Amino acid sequence: MPNLIRQKFLFKAVQAQEGDDANFIIRGVFSTDDIDRHDEKVVQTGWKLQEFLTNPVVLFAHDNYLPAVGKAIDLVVDTNGQLAGGIQFAYNENELAKTLYNLYKGGFMRAFSVGFRNDVYEVDQENSIIILKENTLFEISCVNVPANSMALAESKGIDVKGLVDLENKKIEDAKNEEIKLAEETAKIVVGMVDEHLKVLSTDNRKENKKVETPLATGGKLDCRKVNLAIRRLLEAKKSIKK
Repeated sequence: MPNLIRQKFLFKAVQAQEGDDANFIIRGVFSTDDIDRHDEKVVQTGWKLQEFLTNPVVLFAHDNYLPAVGKAIDLVVDTNGQLAGGIQFAYNENELAKTLYNLYKGGFMRAFSVGFRNDVYEVDQENSIIILKENTLFEISCVNVPANSMALAESKGIDVKGLVDLENKKIEDAKNEEIKLAEETAKIVVGMVDEHLKVLSTDNRKENKKVETPLATGGKLDCRKVNLAIRRLLEAKKSIKK
């Protein structure tokens, strides 16, 4: 299964409409087709929302161990080609949700992040970007600093080098972990094949015959383990490409 992606976008909060205060709703845009700073572009018409809409919870900082702080409502790809809708905060049920609602309403927080699984992608070699064509949405989170807000902060003269370095380190560590897993998996596959060939060689010397796979005992390769190892290797390779 492809890895869960947590892609962050600038949340464009709008002035609450009349009556929204009674329901504690903030409306805005959650995703656009802009190329982010990781050189990825999300095709908005490729969103798969069915699974999310059965449980449209809004989390804080992608922490699914904390109670939900709200729910998404009216979530659609709008006429501007953006994933948009409303967030109804659990204002009376959750103190954290109450705090978050007031922070968004007051403009102290302006960002959300979407967590999703990429199902289909292609590489645009000419522009050196990855196009995420089909994506299954899992969750929306309230966050403090989304990736696309780095440019906004820099434009206001805020030094974000530390944040950028930290984010890049996380990405590099994740890639190194995938490479390590791929190398370990490759060693397992090579070791299993080598062991199989040794058994075949021993059996054939005993029987003084041409090489052939024994039908009963000895030399029997566990194909299920090999297939599992190969699948792990392919998944790791795909993750590294991303």
